[in-house]
Amino acid sequence: MADDVNILDASNVVKLVATDEIAGARHVEYIKLMDGTDGSAAVIAGGATYGLKVDVTRSDSAPSISFYAIKYALGTSSQNFAFGFLSGFVEVQADGANDDDIAIDWLGGTAVVPSANTAGDDLLKPGEARFFPKWAVTSVSCIAVSGTQTVSVRAAR
Repeated sequence: MADDVNILDASNVVKLVATDEIAGARHVEYIKLMDGTDGSAAVIAGGATYGLKVDVTRSDSAPSISFYAIKYALGTSSQNFAFGFLSGFVEVQADGANDDDIAIDWLGGTAVVPSANTAGDDLLKPGEARFFPKWAVTSVSCIAVSGTQTVSVRAAR
């Protein structure tokens, strides 16, 4: 059997529908991906191996992606890490080689020792991390409980 089938439109006029014959008498209709050009028969290039070909150089604007990362040796004075953007997630990690805790405040306040044990305040033991997915803040504050402790702060939008 050949590809394509005839159908009748609302006025009983025969129209040819583009199809591909598969598995005997079955037909799969070709569907045109819209490119906005009226009457166009142009095919949007693509295939099963690589998917659709997309020209990213023609987009209206570049994606807005920001990333912040720092590894910092904290002392016993509070350190504010400002990202320069409103975050989508934040992760704060105390280095595993630390010999004491790190106090953090992730709600825009200043970290203090001892940690106030209220919302936004916490203590990280050596090697511990806190991950805040979907967390919208512009900074995190940290302080070493004693001595010099290393902290890593990562944030992205």
